Amino acid sequence: MTTGERIRERRKALDMTADELARLLGISRATVYRYESGEISKIPISQLSPIAAALHTSADYLMGWSDDPYASRPYGGSSPALKDFNAEAELRFALFGGDAEEITDEMFEEVKRFARYVAEREKENRRNK
Repeated sequence: MTTGERIRERRKALDMTADELARLLGISRATVYRYESGEISKIPISQLSPIAAALHTSADYLMGWSDDPYASRPYGGSSPALKDFNAEAELRFALFGGDAEEITDEMFEEVKRFARYVAEREKENRRNK
């Protein structure tokens, strides 16, 4: 199965339209269809992780290195550091979509600090009720 076929398969399994995937990725619907049809066979590496995140799968699966849609086994085995990296990349994409690459590490750290602050404030509010 080609990368494009895997993208289409995952998109349909999630009952996602090409328009929805395009919106998540910040690309056109035509580009999604070109990926799926194989017209664009060399998907930019900068798009691979966001596509995988949007489709709730791994780059390993999309590239055909694994038949498990949830596997991530680079270099023959998964590592906690890689899982942390993938989780952070997915969080960046979920928060910032197609603009994720424009967010500096400092900006992302500020967002995480604010999220921790909000969570602590909410916990304190619940304790005080």
